[in-house]
Amino acid sequence: MVGSCLALQGCGTPDARAAERQDGQQRKAEAAVVKRLEAHGVELPEAVHPPPASRYADPSPSPRTSAPPDAGFGEPARNTTWEQALPRGADGMVSLDRAGAVRVALLNSPDFQREREDLFLSAQDLRGEEHKFELQGGLTSRGSRLTGARAADESARRSTGSVESSAALSKTTRTGGRFLLDLANSVLVSLGGGPDKVIGSALNLSVVQPLLRHGSRKYVMEDLTQAQRNLVANVRRLEQFRRGFYIQTTAGRSVAQGPVRGQGDAESVGLLAGAPGGTSGAQEPGGFLGLLLSGQKIRNQEAVLQALQDSLAQLEAAFEAGRISNRLQVLQTRQALYNSQSVLLTARESWRTQLDNYKISLGLPPSLPVAIQDPLLEQSRLVDPDTTALQKDLTAKLNALRQRTDLTTLQVLGGEAGELLKFKPRAEGRIRAAEQNLNEFHGGLKPRQDQLARLRQRPEVATMGTASELFDPAATESTHDRLVKTFPSLKSGMMENFAEIEKLRTAVPADRPPAEVRADLQRLAGSISGQLLELSLHQAASRLETATLETIELPPETALELARAQRLDWANAQSRLVDAWRRIAVSAEALKPGLDLLVSGRIPTAGDDGTEFSYGSSTLNLGVNLDLPWDKVDERGAYQESLISYQRSRRDFIRFSDQVTLSLQNTLRVIRLIQMNFEIRRAAVRAAISQVDLARLRLNEPPRPDQTATPFGATTARDLVSALNDLLNAQNDFQSAWITYDVLRLTLDFELGTMRLDDHGLWADPGAITAESVSRRLPPAPSLTSVN
Repeated sequence: MVGSCLALQGCGTPDARAAERQDGQQRKAEAAVVKRLEAHGVELPEAVHPPPASRYADPSPSPRTSAPPDAGFGEPARNTTWEQALPRGADGMVSLDRAGAVRVALLNSPDFQREREDLFLSAQDLRGEEHKFELQGGLTSRGSRLTGARAADESARRSTGSVESSAALSKTTRTGGRFLLDLANSVLVSLGGGPDKVIGSALNLSVVQPLLRHGSRKYVMEDLTQAQRNLVANVRRLEQFRRGFYIQTTAGRSVAQGPVRGQGDAESVGLLAGAPGGTSGAQEPGGFLGLLLSGQKIRNQEAVLQALQDSLAQLEAAFEAGRISNRLQVLQTRQALYNSQSVLLTARESWRTQLDNYKISLGLPPSLPVAIQDPLLEQSRLVDPDTTALQKDLTAKLNALRQRTDLTTLQVLGGEAGELLKFKPRAEGRIRAAEQNLNEFHGGLKPRQDQLARLRQRPEVATMGTASELFDPAATESTHDRLVKTFPSLKSGMMENFAEIEKLRTAVPADRPPAEVRADLQRLAGSISGQLLELSLHQAASRLETATLETIELPPETALELARAQRLDWANAQSRLVDAWRRIAVSAEALKPGLDLLVSGRIPTAGDDGTEFSYGSSTLNLGVNLDLPWDKVDERGAYQESLISYQRSRRDFIRFSDQVTLSLQNTLRVIRLIQMNFEIRRAAVRAAISQVDLARLRLNEPPRPDQTATPFGATTARDLVSALNDLLNAQNDFQSAWITYDVLRLTLDFELGTMRLDDHGLWADPGAITAESVSRRLPPAPSLTSVN
């Protein structure tokens, strides 16, 4: 049975020419619908079909002539050229920043394509309602054969064939009138006995015009008007979906509904910013920014791992030198190193899975190699990855110095000194980068102090007790002065170590023991490694103080007023309420008495040829049809239902306005919370850096005069591990607050209805959001008004 079906699979394929004609007619119909969209300010020529550069574009010339394979027998035709439109880096790999990710999603996302198709279908519904008031024609034909006995001779039989056809024109007027003009034709042909052919035709006319019930243009065109209003609502929905699609792509938050067929459900809004919570005050973003944040946490983990490796090397050297009485601290640090490596491996694999899921949301295959990059990542980074890479390479060289057994001659050790000197240009580059960050801190000190002064005026700061000092502008200046003071000694100390290595390479006495030279190289390399860590912390402290948030100061009352005037879904909610009110009048119309004027006429033909109309035999009938409203149980029920529906719509609208108010107030509340938490998290990073500095000082503390070496305390290693973990967590929380605040600024712009996209679908970043800044850039109220 299955084999027979497969064998006959091609039998139902339409003729190629017929399919081509049908496709041509379909293209004309699509063009008519596109004109309806263009009349409402929407350009969607590709609404039905994905663009040619999309992964989902169908390469088949016509779906009618290219049947997809049955289950288990291959795949449908695929677009093989879509990857050419992807953004690629110099290495040929697909490279995505925020703008590139949005462009790729707009081109390839099935979700966005579905919303465009729904808008197209909504316009097609309008086209169908318009067609009801256009002149319509039709042609029908039917044939039959009859066999019967003759009246005079029962033994003989006669057969006749008949063909009946009808050509009709009809039109419904906008006042409810129905016009029908019909030309009926009948041909009777003898197939054996009797007359050869009998032809009869008649021209029929029928007109019905309501005079009372449904006799007004307002009620006759209600379905057409409603279809127009539905299309306008869907145009708003698509525009709002486009804005929400940017947020969904960049931040992983679904905040808008797309077009729907018909009227759809009532508008609703959730807490777009999410309830306050987490370490920063709000939920972390997903989407592209979530990938950036996860990637930055991995880099923070790598920096801590490198610091642990460097510290472990120093602790092992201290144990060998007798500064540690037992090996417990070395083992504790080694265990922390192993734990950090395990966490890092898991985080990397988790990030790859997160990236694969994100590719699918963009409409890309998960197997496609993609690199994620964005300037925001550089802005939010505290630890310089180049410094971390330098530390890693230097630690590897230091371990080689400690472990190699062939370093027994001054010549070989001189070569190792030369290898260490190769790190000097990279170290000088890191010093220049740290100095640049310090200068940026100096340049941004005044705006930073102004921001703290504004925060210090908030009433919640007065309830924070000693923590209120975090918002003291003088404390920021003190931090700046401390960093400026410590930088020269850090720079000179590192250069002095490189100078000593240069001496070991060129001016070592021939009688000096190689073991002493090797010990000096290890000491100097270890010192430079520690200084690089200190430089990294110094640089992180400068970048930490340079970070600022865009100003958002907007009273809730002003925000709600803006939303009421600018939000497209608010306009739709109002339109839906008006629609419910309009339906009351429509259902009330059905309770009126009916009085229809009836006109009908007929002009038959004379004779058997069917070509000569007999006007003398024509008829014309006039009449009225009266329907008194006695039995209107169903109509009264419909009227009562419309009244109830209107009250429900009123409640839905009030609830919608309450939901918008709640969401806006919550977003502003969470923004204020993050503005406070951002400074607290900044202080936490500052304290964590100080902890690491203090723990590092214990490792590098010089011996007292009465000692050959200063012994470590019993908790030195544990304190260092704890300080590094605290620094990792503090950095992650700080950067999470930073990126989440950017997402909230985007979300607030959307909630106010002031969010605008450029021609490429990218967000036009407004910068600061205040009552003054919004009023300056505020466009006129949405022009997509309801159709009356």
